[in-house]
Amino acid sequence: MKKNESPKQKIDLKKYKTQGSLGLNKMKFGLWLSTNRRRITTIIIVFLIIASASLFSYSGYHYVIYFLYGRQADKELLKSITDNLFDAQTHHETYGPSELLLGEVHSFKIAGKTDFAIKVKNSNKNYYAIFDYCIKDSQAANLACGHSFILPESEKYLVLPAQIVENSLSALNFQMVNLSWSRLNNREIPNWQEYSQSRYNFEINELLYSAPDFSALTPMHSVSFTIKNNSAYHFSTIPLNIILYNGASMIGVNTYNIYDLMSLEARNLKISWPAGTGRANRVEIVPDVNILDTNVFLPYRG
Repeated sequence: MKKNESPKQKIDLKKYKTQGSLGLNKMKFGLWLSTNRRRITTIIIVFLIIASASLFSYSGYHYVIYFLYGRQADKELLKSITDNLFDAQTHHETYGPSELLLGEVHSFKIAGKTDFAIKVKNSNKNYYAIFDYCIKDSQAANLACGHSFILPESEKYLVLPAQIVENSLSALNFQMVNLSWSRLNNREIPNWQEYSQSRYNFEINELLYSAPDFSALTPMHSVSFTIKNNSAYHFSTIPLNIILYNGASMIGVNTYNIYDLMSLEARNLKISWPAGTGRANRVEIVPDVNILDTNVFLPYRG
């Protein structure tokens, strides 16, 4: 036996590898965890107590601050919001649309039916309106109702022809309901005059009026004319308001719809309807088209 050799050599466990069982390191960690479990549990409990106490103190502090100062701050904030709302209302009243101007209600009793007309004016430059309306008698009963619109900076007649009315036509009143204002979109329509002139471009020519023959069984107003669509747009429907005057007095009204009028198309028309007691010496034929409604235009046809 050599001098340097010992009867029992030291075994190096690190050079051995485990085959699916716990390794030495895991066994050491498990032993340490088992030995220090009480201490670790104590540390966790102390940490949770400190965290809970801190959160409770933080919440209690802010509750006391709110109780002393926060309620007054909330009152001041509410007052500020209320003041701002009031200012917004004042701004709307100052800079919002002005009211529509209404004329008197005209009525014409013809062959057992009644025609109504009332003039409406919108002086607003950037606002248009859509609304329902009714004509009422002195007892506030509805005699006739309709739906219409009015474009910016325009005036028109609201015409309700051939209404069956059984009530008295004295003391007629006009009531507008469900009035909805809309502002022009400056990005889409930067110049309203150019926009309207490029679409609302109709030409009325060869207008002839035939006075009624009151010796006939059914006297008739009759007008013939040519209407031309000078715009680049096709229209699905073009309502026409026909207003008859004798001097400065309105003596009759009627409406008529033109369908599918193409760009640059001219159409000859003749319209007759029962007359009242007067003869006209002046006739107005006014297209009543909402050019802000895309439904009035037909798709482009190549």
